[in-house]
Amino acid sequence: MGAIVLVHGIAQEQRGAEDIAAETVAALVSGIQNASQDMRSEERERLEALAQRIRKRDRDVEVTVAFYGSAFLQSRTDDVDAKRFKDELALAMIKRARDDSSRTRTQDIAARQLQEIEASGEAQGLGRMAGAIVERLGQIPGIADWMMDRAVGLIPALDQVGQYMREPNVREFTRNEVRRLMTPDTRVLIGHSLGSVVAYDIAREQTNPLPLLLTLGSPLGLKQIIYDRLDPQPPAFPAKVHRWVNVADREDYVASTLNLEPLFSPMPTGAIFDNVESIDNGNEPHALRRYLTKKVVGSAILQAMMPLV
Repeated sequence: MGAIVLVHGIAQEQRGAEDIAAETVAALVSGIQNASQDMRSEERERLEALAQRIRKRDRDVEVTVAFYGSAFLQSRTDDVDAKRFKDELALAMIKRARDDSSRTRTQDIAARQLQEIEASGEAQGLGRMAGAIVERLGQIPGIADWMMDRAVGLIPALDQVGQYMREPNVREFTRNEVRRLMTPDTRVLIGHSLGSVVAYDIAREQTNPLPLLLTLGSPLGLKQIIYDRLDPQPPAFPAKVHRWVNVADREDYVASTLNLEPLFSPMPTGAIFDNVESIDNGNEPHALRRYLTKKVVGSAILQAMMPLV
């Protein structure tokens, strides 16, 4: 199986592994090429050769996608826990915009929108908070355009996080889709969005060394919703991971906690945790392909793949 295993995020249930791979391989190759720009010409030639091998799906350096979206195609009726989970997750997103946005105007508008929701009573009753917040998120600068295309599907997508965390059958199905791709030769495990939670769970299970765990736009730091529900407790730095790189756009409000390192300490001797929160994904702050094209992401993948270059 692939040297690079990628675990996708929420709202991918209408797609498939090859569909996602076609998009993400191109973005990942672009990230490697961007990372190699500052290197000497002879090094760039070697790395360009690696990029081309990945693009051509060379089996020794292949990117494989663990697809679990089909777990969410079955219709469900929300119970009390599901509604509460979505409310809490949506609330965490707008609070992130209020507290951590790099844009003062975004912080001010998010604070005002939250105050208006609480004062109006429109979010009273389980399940109503999520709807009210999703509607208000579309009025916040920096994510308004992104939200216009996703508002209708965002609430069901948020429920996918709850299903993974609360439903053992969904969790086991999802993990098995990743497990079957992991081999002793796997060098990079990438998780985006909910996929970062899945990737972390799988990384903790590994009995073989894993050079790189790469989490993008991760909600792992959501204290009560995700972090406190990770199993086993307490959460810890995965024992077989050599380097963990966590990357977040400050305007990506799914990435609930920008700096994950304090939550997963202490680290094993020799392990490395790099936390990057300075990237700019433009008007699609949570998009996987935007993350993958970044130089810091390409550089981390390159370092892990160097023995195969």
